[in-house]
Amino acid sequence: MITGIDFSGAASPGSKIWLCSLMPKKPKEPFQTSDWVVSQLTALKTLMGKTDKKQAYSFLVNQLAHSSARYVGIDASLSLPAPLMQPYQSWHAWLKAFPQEFSSPESFQKFCKGKSHGKELKRQTDILAKTPFSPYNLRHYKQTYYAVSAVLHPLVNEHQWQVYQLCEGNKSVIAEVCPASFLKHQNNYKESPYKGPLPAHKETREIILKRLLKRHPNIHLTPQQTACILSDCKGDALDALICTVIVLKHLPVLQSVKHLDPKYEGEVLF
Repeated sequence: MITGIDFSGAASPGSKIWLCSLMPKKPKEPFQTSDWVVSQLTALKTLMGKTDKKQAYSFLVNQLAHSSARYVGIDASLSLPAPLMQPYQSWHAWLKAFPQEFSSPESFQKFCKGKSHGKELKRQTDILAKTPFSPYNLRHYKQTYYAVSAVLHPLVNEHQWQVYQLCEGNKSVIAEVCPASFLKHQNNYKESPYKGPLPAHKETREIILKRLLKRHPNIHLTPQQTACILSDCKGDALDALICTVIVLKHLPVLQSVKHLDPKYEGEVLF
């Protein structure tokens, strides 16, 4: 199973985090020729009910750790620019030290800003992928902080997950993906914005979805799932689907053993 996560560091992440999962119709077929059905498309809040931020992230980790998801793509930064990673022997060492080093999103951003002399550095992979923000940008640092401290830390250290290009493991593989970069490289950013409540926003979501399914005719949505994506004015459901498409696109790479990035920056897939 493939799972995509549209992640959030918002005050109430349960309603902002969306999960999308793909299952092959015929598991024994090669994935290149297999048809895939969307087996799950939902906000985390729908699965867990009303809980606080800490419980939401714990619930997400538990869902992933005990699911059949083998390859997971998460829309969140999983590392920092190389100059900010230098004091550590490896990315895994950085991850292990993270909760002790940074007690809050604000202490994390303060470290990054201080180490970079107030500049918002981007990783080499951000530049290549054309991601919209630095991992510690004002709009992004809380998302990075909670993805690393509340999700990656337990998945890697307690459940032995592998992080693509950053850390070896013997369980599932999680990779950093970016729907915004995917859309840029597909030239969908030439359209009007797709996040918003206006009819024009919904029309753009429909255009993006149609193009996506035309390029990937082996992915099948139910009418209810299509309606869910089009009616979600925040665009989180569409982003979650795009996360799974990115993972499917890069499945040959994720399935092969690949060297770890010596700079500890990793790679954004799009």
